[in-house]
Amino acid sequence: MRRAAAFLTMSVCALLAACSIAWAGTYPIGACDRAPAEQNNSWQPFNSDIAHLVTGSECPPSEGGGEEAKTSGLYAADNLTGTGSAAAGASAGWSFTAPAGMSIVAFQPDRYLGAYGDSGWVPSITASGTTLESCTFSYPQDECALGGAFGNVNSLAGPIPVNNASNLTVAITCTGNEGCVPGATIHHAWAALYGATVTLSETATPTLSAPTGSLWAPGAADGFHKGIESVSFGASDPSGISQAVLSVDGHTVASQSGVCDYTYPVPCQSLTGTLDLDTTQLADGAHAVTLAVYDAAQNETQSTTQIVVDNTAPAPPTGLTASRTPDGSDSVTWSNPPHVAPLTQATYQLCPLPAGACQPPQGTADQESLVELHPPPGRWQLKLWLAAATGN
Repeated sequence: MRRAAAFLTMSVCALLAACSIAWAGTYPIGACDRAPAEQNNSWQPFNSDIAHLVTGSECPPSEGGGEEAKTSGLYAADNLTGTGSAAAGASAGWSFTAPAGMSIVAFQPDRYLGAYGDSGWVPSITASGTTLESCTFSYPQDECALGGAFGNVNSLAGPIPVNNASNLTVAITCTGNEGCVPGATIHHAWAALYGATVTLSETATPTLSAPTGSLWAPGAADGFHKGIESVSFGASDPSGISQAVLSVDGHTVASQSGVCDYTYPVPCQSLTGTLDLDTTQLADGAHAVTLAVYDAAQNETQSTTQIVVDNTAPAPPTGLTASRTPDGSDSVTWSNPPHVAPLTQATYQLCPLPAGACQPPQGTADQESLVELHPPPGRWQLKLWLAAATGN
């Protein structure tokens, strides 16, 4: 864009730096009643004695009572149709394993654990082998229970702190030296997980490939940036990438969300994308542009570049004067206004007064003067344009 003006009554119209900032974060994984669609994508069943023990999944849990309460959600129980006894050490239940590079720091279960009749049965919740909850009984008692049916009302008062465990189990185990007798009409042991929130900790920071694109390159307009420019990137992390954010001078201007599902232990995918910046919304001058990517735990990696923006036309010149030189030619001089990009070109046009066809415009390097002008005799109006190195 160039601006024109009339003589004497006129108005005339890089460097890349990168750094990383990170902090350890956490993220929750929900299952069954604690998942958005009440599904389970994170807990796996195990059973060392399928003849005497059963596992099953019913998410969302049913609302039945009695024996149905023991075999709903993610559950393990003794097999009512089995014959003989479960061997000592036999176990069945559900386990959650932290992905590589992550650890479990908290666990909040909606649970119903219990045993009846045979005191060799022990229901439990463990973290890397350490018991978090369990109940036992002995004669004359004939049962024990933790929680009950159903749902969040059976949850603990809050998450159970877990000291960076690698796995969790909700299970029943036969601890009797001579084995354990399953029930015939009612279950003798059960561990039902109606809902679960596992909090994972991750200390790794995302990997961000070197950004590319016009926004991260030296300004295409003679080193300056103008118009709409873009940056492309690729990012990955053990937990995936939840978001990419582009900011200018600390203010967010564009973002892209990752593909995430927090019912999976690794909830997010890697992320590639392109973000645009309309530099016309910025003041001309220097700006710090930052691209930040975040993993599922909100750990952050940044890359920052400095740009200089020039989108507007120069202000009018000052001190615009015309004079006759000794050789009979005319000259025009002025002082250039301050401008972000250097002023590199002056274009002028002579128009006869009071009226008539203007001469074709002529351009010259901007040296704050026009010399040896030879217009035909008469009165003339001179129109002058100044252009910056960016073309404005």
